[in-house]
Amino acid sequence: MPQTNVDEVLAKIARFEQFGDNDSHVVFEKKSLQREIQNDIKKLKEVSISDGYMTDMIFNGIQKNEAKCRSYYELAKQQGAYSRQLDWNFALSLGYLGYESEASDIFLDLVDRDLGEPEIYRGASTHFSDMGYFDKAVQVLEKGLKLKDCLITERLIVCEKLANFVDQLNIPKNELNRYMSTVQEFQQKKGLYFKDRRYDFFDDGHETIACIEINTGKSIDDVNRLNDELFDLLASKDFTADIALNFVTMFR
Repeated sequence: MPQTNVDEVLAKIARFEQFGDNDSHVVFEKKSLQREIQNDIKKLKEVSISDGYMTDMIFNGIQKNEAKCRSYYELAKQQGAYSRQLDWNFALSLGYLGYESEASDIFLDLVDRDLGEPEIYRGASTHFSDMGYFDKAVQVLEKGLKLKDCLITERLIVCEKLANFVDQLNIPKNELNRYMSTVQEFQQKKGLYFKDRRYDFFDDGHETIACIEINTGKSIDDVNRLNDELFDLLASKDFTADIALNFVTMFR
């Protein structure tokens, strides 16, 4: 009998979350998935108690069971769960429960304890924006760009997120330019080097390319041509806030 995989359980939990609280027309499907997840978590605990408690923590966070969520977090720690992953998922669970401020503190602590993974910066900025803390999201992105090698796709992600922050914060143009100059300054210090421009972008940015193709109806040739323009644009020393916003508009 195949073992229950923690990633598969987390994927089912993510599917369960998408149902929402008021989806009365899919009650049976939601209940069925709930039972399936509960059974999977039981099996998972037979393989890895810490992973079992961690997934149970997230699942109860989504279901607004605060006491169980916090209890499983402590039990997972006692069982020696991988601390960064556990803390990250606990912060997500707190977000589900409505404790955005407490979740925010954990995300900031994880950024300060960075273990060399760029996903920490990108992920934390995404969750901050989801919680409405756009100033913290920008702060984390800036910190990530200063500390990490600035890949071209990371600059793309910065631009896309920045456009969303501008929409919701009404950031003045001079502040926007100040932020983008941080990106530009870092790029000029480090420089950009690509063995194969197209390979690097397709390797890290394939989801964005797929979105362009689907959302704009452009042919693959048009998308490829846009990619070439993208590289020239992001690698340019004249990269500014206005260019960034114009670039993001091409994806909308």
